Amino acid sequence: MARTSRTNKTKRDASRSPTEGRGVADGAVTVATNPPASDVPTVSSAPVTATTVRTEGFPRCRFCFKFKRVCDAGRPCGSCSRNKRLCRDPTQEDLDEFPERSAVAAPSSEQNVQKKKKHKASSSGTASRSDQQSFKHKQAAELTHCYRAINELLSDKYADCNAHFLYPVDHVALNLPHYRSIVEFPMDLSTIKEKMEDGEYRIAKEFKKDFMKVVNAARLFNEKGSGVYEAANRLQRVFDVVWMETKETVKKSDKSAVVDKDTQPEEEQSPGDV
Repeated sequence: MARTSRTNKTKRDASRSPTEGRGVADGAVTVATNPPASDVPTVSSAPVTATTVRTEGFPRCRFCFKFKRVCDAGRPCGSCSRNKRLCRDPTQEDLDEFPERSAVAAPSSEQNVQKKKKHKASSSGTASRSDQQSFKHKQAAELTHCYRAINELLSDKYADCNAHFLYPVDHVALNLPHYRSIVEFPMDLSTIKEKMEDGEYRIAKEFKKDFMKVVNAARLFNEKGSGVYEAANRLQRVFDVVWMETKETVKKSDKSAVVDKDTQPEEEQSPGDV
């Protein structure tokens, strides 16, 4: 009878689940399953050094991380601190692969382009202001030159050649009905001075153009060898001399002004300024 009980107990033990009697409740079934491949963390076989930065699965060295670049082939690279040719700008494929780092790892080329544009605009703005100041200084010097030249031409010492050209030709009073049909653009020295005082000339070229209208009108309307024709020739020769003399005078004045500005002593500070 005792042998039969031990035999039945052995059969019951054999029919039990391997987990029964080990702290698992009756009826509970444990199934061992493998985790999905996507949940298994991937460990790069490349060596991780002190210069390697791993951020959200985006392996980059410190140089790449600072300048928002990626190592070549997207692998950790400790040699980037010494060999930057392994670093490159991230492609769109890299950004798609690591979307959580897309905002941070924006291509640096675009940022460089924007910086270059801003720097270029700033440089061009500075150059433009410098050019404007240079042009204004040159313009003022030229107009000063022109004003001195016209005053010299109107002086009495050149009365032998300027008398015919001091004022506009009154073709009605002089009974010259065909004057305006021959001379299309009449001009005289007094009109040139008025235009100068009214600020109608911007550069010396415009001033000289009006002066040549005076000479050309006399040569065009009067016969060669006549008194007015020869007076126009003398007036042009005088103008050439006066133009060069006044030009040199203006240059010397500008140089002396620069020297005075550079050699001017600094103002002494008053006790209240200390």
